[in-house]
Amino acid sequence: MVDHNDKSVRENALAFIAEVYLKLDQEIWRVLGPLNIKVKGLLDARFNQHKKGNTDLGVSQMNRSINQVNNMNKSLSKSTLNKSINQP
Repeated sequence: MVDHNDKSVRENALAFIAEVYLKLDQEIWRVLGPLNIKVKGLLDARFNQHKKGNTDLGVSQMNRSINQVNNMNKSLSKSTLNKSINQP
């Protein structure tokens, strides 16, 4: 989701993963698994911002991020289901 076309999805995905990074630190890379160079670069930049203390999202922002990601997943699931139903 970090490289999604929709800017708000990208920003919220980055914000959410950055909050998780605050808890896991370098262990985040094991949790995320293999990433392409673009995504890894975006995450590195966001993590560096958090290390410097330039962002403080707080619980409410993180909850909004989670809700937006969940809503997007629901709409993607519905879209996929509709496509599979409508195909001959």
